[in-house]
Amino acid sequence: MSTPVTPEVTPEEQTILYTFGQRAVWNTVTGFIESAFWAIYVVLFMFAMRIQLKRGIRDLTSIILLLVSVFLFASSTALWTMYVISLLDQFRGFFLKYPDLSLADRVARVNIEKTKLWFPEETLFLFNMIVGDGVVIWRAWVLCGNTRLQKLVYIPIVTGMAAFAFVVITLDCLGNDGFGGQSTESSGSKVCQWGEPIAWGISLLTNITSTSIIAVRAWGHHRFLRKVLGSKRRKSQTEKILLILVESGFIYCLFWVFLSSLYISQ
Repeated sequence: MSTPVTPEVTPEEQTILYTFGQRAVWNTVTGFIESAFWAIYVVLFMFAMRIQLKRGIRDLTSIILLLVSVFLFASSTALWTMYVISLLDQFRGFFLKYPDLSLADRVARVNIEKTKLWFPEETLFLFNMIVGDGVVIWRAWVLCGNTRLQKLVYIPIVTGMAAFAFVVITLDCLGNDGFGGQSTESSGSKVCQWGEPIAWGISLLTNITSTSIIAVRAWGHHRFLRKVLGSKRRKSQTEKILLILVESGFIYCLFWVFLSSLYISQ
């Protein structure tokens, strides 16, 4: 009985397998991390909905807050879903969908197919970013109402509008020129290629400015209460809420610094 001959793997195929394996491991780890954050987001969203519904939907502000919360959660869920679908399709395309093609042709097909979700993903991600900017600007405006700090809120308002303008430019470029290679940036002019990172940078500036204004407002409120009630007192509920807003705002800013530096390094 003869032993079946196992076809040898060429150096080129070894390189393809190694490259695809590295990318698959990285994408899978990223998928697990995104899934963990999404699960946390589900819990926070349910908690936020419970609070908002318990307080009642009585005026325009509460309606807008409810709609914004639902939009941010729905868009984040859609982004997570599209990422998981894209990841599974890459494995299916490489191992199952094209058994008669060579490894190089399989990778080429997978790379073409995975770009189908790039435009809706970019659109959702960027508009999610703009809505987030609007929320933090609104917080600063409300908290600084009837104070001298409110005039400073016009700074993040202007930068937020600039970020929105670059988002529109980016999406227009992606719609007309498409994506460049295996990157999610546009293949058009320099303005198109740098439109998205510029929008990120301006969004980061918007969040830093808004959060800093909120921090100054929180510090002023803390000093006022300390002066009136003394230092030996418990923190009020308002102080705790302001502290959470400041901390969460700066954590969000650190996330954008990491994301921007990762983009530039690549």
